[in-house]
Amino acid sequence: MLLLITAAFAQESDLVTVVTASRTLEPGIPITADDVYLALLPSRYVPDHTFSNLDQAILRIPFEPIVAHAPVREERLVDPSVRSGLDALTPRGLQRVRVVLHSPSRLVQPLDLVDVARIDASGGCLLGAMVHVTAGEHADGSLDTRLWDEPRPYVALHLVAEPTVAARIAATPTADLDLWLRNRIDVAPPTVPSCRTD
Repeated sequence: MLLLITAAFAQESDLVTVVTASRTLEPGIPITADDVYLALLPSRYVPDHTFSNLDQAILRIPFEPIVAHAPVREERLVDPSVRSGLDALTPRGLQRVRVVLHSPSRLVQPLDLVDVARIDASGGCLLGAMVHVTAGEHADGSLDTRLWDEPRPYVALHLVAEPTVAARIAATPTADLDLWLRNRIDVAPPTVPSCRTD
């Protein structure tokens, strides 16, 4: 077991033990003992729900990338009762919804964020903003859940969203759905009005 303390924090009196990623942890892949180490950090820098024991993290599955040397926190891992498939990449409280694309596309990839809109004869409205793409589906039904150096074409995407947003997306005809790729640092709300729920 490796316990690392940063020299800059050596004089701190309120150090706590934190489970930390030893490399970038990919979504959908169980964490092994080689993937994590213990570090000592001042408590003021430690987010809530951060693990302090390696056993808390080992064999758990990230639902999003955890960058190297970042603390491993409960909310970045899937529900431990779910062990396989796309359900293992669906965070607690969210629902997965499959969206068939108009034509095969390489533009949107797993781990991207999209705004989902309904575009029809009456105009357009927003169904959900900053929705996570969990997986891309190929024509043969196989799934990708990670980024590739060379983008691959998908015929469908699997998204995860709040249950009400997922239900609105699922209830919208495929021909009326439009996905807009979202830059992760652009957190401004879309200028398109939200769809009415009545």
